[in-house]
Amino acid sequence: MSTWRAKHYSATFGRRHRVNLTVRRFRLAKKPKRQGRARQLTVNLRLGRIRQLQLEFRRIGRVKRPKANWRYRFAAVALILAGCCGLTLNVVALSKPKSLEPAKTFTTSQAKPVVPVTLPKSIPTHISIASQGIDTDLTPVGLNPDGSIELPPVLDWVAGWYKYGPTPGELGPAVIVGHVDSYENISVFWNLRYVKPGDSIEVTRTDGRAAHFKVTQLSQYDQHDFPTDTVYGNTSDAELRVITCGGTFDTGTGHYTENTVVYATLVS
Repeated sequence: MSTWRAKHYSATFGRRHRVNLTVRRFRLAKKPKRQGRARQLTVNLRLGRIRQLQLEFRRIGRVKRPKANWRYRFAAVALILAGCCGLTLNVVALSKPKSLEPAKTFTTSQAKPVVPVTLPKSIPTHISIASQGIDTDLTPVGLNPDGSIELPPVLDWVAGWYKYGPTPGELGPAVIVGHVDSYENISVFWNLRYVKPGDSIEVTRTDGRAAHFKVTQLSQYDQHDFPTDTVYGNTSDAELRVITCGGTFDTGTGHYTENTVVYATLVS
């Protein structure tokens, strides 16, 4: 560092005190991390023969930051552009309709087969559908001469369990039938047509256990086109069919035109 310009000022106070003021400007040597010029202010105060005070004020230029490598700059610009493109693609995808073509190939894990819930054979004695106020005893019924399921006595407040089929809780479709009304009044299954999917059905058995079913479907079928296989066909789990009359009453035949069928699956 060399002196570029210097000015000297001096003042004397009495015989023993003198103040010297020196102002210098320096040229700084070039350094890789500094730039600009430095200014230094030096003040010498001499008080008597043995007292001297020196003050120094220096201004240093900013530290010069190293230049970024062009490779890093290129990488930063590429990341910014990729982010912008990704955002644009996402917005476009959201604006497309939800109905897309399915993938041509895919892989899914194979689910383990579920063992159906079943109960051992036991004669049912009572049925209850609490959501519709249905609560009645059961009696075994068989077949009529024409092959149709026999119905319980019309004036008795009782439903019939088809004794040639599975008992409620066994594997397969257990069948329970009952009247909707009689010529005197309503009957046990008057409210069956109001049952909804998710309703619970409880069937009490002679072994002291209760079979709990969950309603999965309610259907109306024309009596002249009744789907026998759908209603009475074999199933892979323990199910229940609760059947009564429905539709409109035909005064000419004295019967209803349709049948109401409730489908339910054993849950416990």
